[in-house]
Amino acid sequence: MKTQLTFARSATISWHVLIAAALALPLLPAAAADKVHIQVEVVSAKASAGEKSTTKPAAEKGKPATPAPKSAAPDMYTHSSSKALTVSVSNGTKEDLGELSVKVAFLAKAEPKHDVVTAKDHEQKVTLAAGKAEKFTTPEVTFAHTSAHRPPAVKGAKPGTKAPAMEPASGQSFSGWKVEVFQGSTLVGSATGQSN
Repeated sequence: MKTQLTFARSATISWHVLIAAALALPLLPAAAADKVHIQVEVVSAKASAGEKSTTKPAAEKGKPATPAPKSAAPDMYTHSSSKALTVSVSNGTKEDLGELSVKVAFLAKAEPKHDVVTAKDHEQKVTLAAGKAEKFTTPEVTFAHTSAHRPPAVKGAKPGTKAPAMEPASGQSFSGWKVEVFQGSTLVGSATGQSN
């Protein structure tokens, strides 16, 4: 019985020592990645489905452009869209962060396996004084993808002719974005977003 009490007392003392040691630790500084706050707005151009140009440029200077021949029915399975990102970065500290490198990645879903890949990268230099913010808009990036579909049956085919094989999805569609801010080689801010 005496041994058990001694053991219990030792365990209690050890627990108190651990708590005291933990409370004595200094507060850790905020992570470097918290220095810069990031906001992103996706700017969408008008989406299109199978759109094709209907006008050819003039062959020679001074001559009017000639209309292009009308194409067959537009490809109803192919869709394209253009995206740009308006990025705002703000200095959340009371120090001058100097010149920063903002790296923007446009993410896409690649068909047919739905893999998320980087479709386009953009890098922008900004200078952030204490408590200040900078905003910029990236160039537009165009995404095009074709959904899985079965081609129409051949006209005049004999009865019992096998239907055309299913064509798998292909191309890339906009999936989201990733923004990272570097001060030299140190990451001082990051954010990601997904498309709806």
